[in-house]
Amino acid sequence: MTLLDDFIRVSRNRPCPICDRADWCLIRRGDTPASAICARVESPTRWGEAGWLHRLTNETPRVQRIRRIISIRKPSEEMARIAQAYQEAVVPGVMERFARSLGVSAVSMQRLGIGWTGRSWAFPMRGRDGGICGIRIRASSGKKFSQRGGKEGLFVPNVLTGTGALLIAEGPTDCCALLDLGFDAVGRPSCRGGVRLIADFVRRSPWKSHVIFADADGPGLDGALTLARALAPLSPDVRVVVPPAKDARAWRNAGATRENVLALIDAAPPIRTSFRRVTL
Repeated sequence: MTLLDDFIRVSRNRPCPICDRADWCLIRRGDTPASAICARVESPTRWGEAGWLHRLTNETPRVQRIRRIISIRKPSEEMARIAQAYQEAVVPGVMERFARSLGVSAVSMQRLGIGWTGRSWAFPMRGRDGGICGIRIRASSGKKFSQRGGKEGLFVPNVLTGTGALLIAEGPTDCCALLDLGFDAVGRPSCRGGVRLIADFVRRSPWKSHVIFADADGPGLDGALTLARALAPLSPDVRVVVPPAKDARAWRNAGATRENVLALIDAAPPIRTSFRRVTL
């Protein structure tokens, strides 16, 4: 019986023999793979959410119309399919070890929909409509980049209470650290990114208080203040805090508790619409 564990993810050096693409699809292990699971080209055999099973022979034709098919599909649908395939490739024990290496919980990573590309970890990003618009890839080296074909979005957990304050972190792992402490939190794509997306999110959100966690450096603080200026007209209570560590995750790893975070928030002055600069 052929199992999904018998397959490996395609790559640029070894693209899918059916659609010629270097992502999504799977090929059977071996120098001369006997079969492939293509996420784009249908066959009589559906292989769960991974795609369609194709038996390979020397005469197996490569699909020539695949680019036209992909151009018709909405980017959000394509990103959602990629994210789903990555999520199904996650091995729980491996994910838990990765979470421990970062000092966050696997539960919080699961709330963000973490996936596995076959080589790297993947965090889906969501757009204005709440759908997956892009995927942030984090390599084992720590290098970060985005899935080709996607757009910048927010890291949004699958369950939020809508009570208390909404904490806005920089990136998915800082978001996980704040989730671990029991807060409602979302992550922006970078220290200066996602301003309009966060503003749209705040307009539709039930929270009355919004707290921006800035990384403890110049770009981090400047980016947080820029976001605060955008949110101040939309929220009755906007605050910027800088943790006494490199970032929220580092502070959590250093032993910060929920009470420490609440004390830092309480000590931060609310941002006013007309403010020019705040000294923290």
